[in-house]
Amino acid sequence: AHADSLGAPTQIYVSHKEPNGQWGKPEKLSDAINSGNIDGNPYVSPTEDGIWFSSSRPGSFGGKDLYFSQKIGGAWTRAVNLGPVVNSAIDEDQPWVNPDGSGTIYYNRGNSFMATQWKDGAFTTPQPFIIPGEDIVGRISFTDGGKEAFFASADPFGKRMRIMRMLRESDGSWSPPTPVD
Repeated sequence: AHADSLGAPTQIYVSHKEPNGQWGKPEKLSDAINSGNIDGNPYVSPTEDGIWFSSSRPGSFGGKDLYFSQKIGGAWTRAVNLGPVVNSAIDEDQPWVNPDGSGTIYYNRGNSFMATQWKDGAFTTPQPFIIPGEDIVGRISFTDGGKEAFFASADPFGKRMRIMRMLRESDGSWSPPTPVD
């Protein structure tokens, strides 16, 4: 869900794949998640019992903040702001949670890509996720349980976009990015 070109409110919907392979009718998530403001860019846990998303609802630290809701007994809990360690005076958006159990959350903060970790009951200080020599455009997408990362990169002159791929090494570091052919 995204705001339209006029900044009109957006909502988060869910659609389930039917046994026949077709997608079911989209259903708006409850008011525990949707606020009537700009709510979007959700990441749903692989077990479908947690959702992280961005929202411009009242009470945020900036334009858009990151929120979390948990599904308990089939119902979503009221979304909670991830707080001032994760959120700032500028927009936070497009969260992705590493499903490896490490508690690492990657997200956009303005024009930077950040990483933080839920550790000992609190978030660590977010650190920029920097890829030397690359100008990341938009969001980084992770696949294979966080072992692969894909992102769009602009050349230094802004004339061409490339899709780049990185692999997580056994020591947890990332390989240098290579273009996807």
